[in-house]
Amino acid sequence: SFASPLNFLAAPVNSSRLDLSWTLNLSNDPVLVAWNTSASFGTPSSVYAIGECIPGGGAVLYAGGATNVSHISLAASTPYYYQAWSIRDSASYSMAAACSAATWGRTALPFAEGFENVNPIYLLTTWSQAFVTGGVAWGLSGAPHTGAKSAFLSASSTANTRLITPLLDFGTVSQNAQLTFWHYMKVRGTNQDVLGVLYKTNASGPFVLLAEYTNDVPSWVLRTLDLPNPDSSYYIAFEGGTRGGYGIFVDDIAITAAYPAPGSFSAW
Repeated sequence: SFASPLNFLAAPVNSSRLDLSWTLNLSNDPVLVAWNTSASFGTPSSVYAIGECIPGGGAVLYAGGATNVSHISLAASTPYYYQAWSIRDSASYSMAAACSAATWGRTALPFAEGFENVNPIYLLTTWSQAFVTGGVAWGLSGAPHTGAKSAFLSASSTANTRLITPLLDFGTVSQNAQLTFWHYMKVRGTNQDVLGVLYKTNASGPFVLLAEYTNDVPSWVLRTLDLPNPDSSYYIAFEGGTRGGYGIFVDDIAITAAYPAPGSFSAW
């Protein structure tokens, strides 16, 4: 026999993604990782392709010599179970290492964020970040619109990073969905940072540009945007583009919607 993968862990990133990590055994054997929505797993005994089911339970998520993988496009508020095996000679497997984690739940409306009772780790957990170009992360600033903190992105290099809300649940009958936020983005000489606001209605779908701000914003300005196609699976992203300006600042975010009174209807 030979050793299983070590330190096998799963952690939520947002309402639709879990990140898995492990350490290879001392022989650096590659691993097979499988997942299931219950703790039932079969015992692997041959070579498996990604997505292939193991007899007895579990579907293959990853096979290879890396030490991490992301499991994406998952359901919110749902536990997922994982097992990992070291592989030798293509189809010989160690004992399994096991772990589990649950995705975060949906966020009901109204939603408000002023970044006051949070720390930098919050921006990497409750919210999520996507590095479009470069590797500059959103953080917290001591230059707020109100209170003591705001979200900001700043760098002398060129980078684009999205700060993405948790999964928002408008339900199925919402009306007049709206986003408001305060925005500050001062030019430095001729260097002007930029900000885009995007949305999507599916965790695995593409973001759609809703608005873009490319001019000097030397003092805090209130932005108001109508949100199209609100439904029970909605995300909003603030995509900052650093261009050597004084940074992109966002604060006092509010997302709201109206709902018909019980029993109301529209005549036709």
